[in-house]
Amino acid sequence: MGAMAYENKPVSAEALREAMGKIELFVQRGVKSLLVIEDDKVAQQSIMELIGGWRRPRLSPSARLEEAMSQLRNKHYDCVVLDLGLPDMNGFELMENIKSEIGNIPIIIYTGKDLSPKKEETELRRPG
Repeated sequence: MGAMAYENKPVSAEALREAMGKIELFVQRGVKSLLVIEDDKVAQQSIMELIGGWRRPRLSPSARLEEAMSQLRNKHYDCVVLDLGLPDMNGFELMENIKSEIGNIPIIIYTGKDLSPKKEETELRRPG
């Protein structure tokens, strides 16, 4: 679905540095408004602190599907950080909804969920 990259756990320090480097380059390109869709408040805050410390983009949190879609409909976002394990919708379905309703917006997947090579990884690699 246009995923930039992904890493399976456990992640080596080198792989994590490389992934963070890609994200840093992405952020340095001028991301100005970012929506973090994560239902775990601690993880949500950690993501926002990590990203906000680099370039101080405008960050908006969301924990629920309807809230996230409402924010995306009513405000321009340069990027979305998405947890695949939301309580009210499968993350892949949400990505489809975002792509069909909002358009082509970069989505960074952040999840504690283990991805299976046969299913989720293939789905993430599928062009949007």
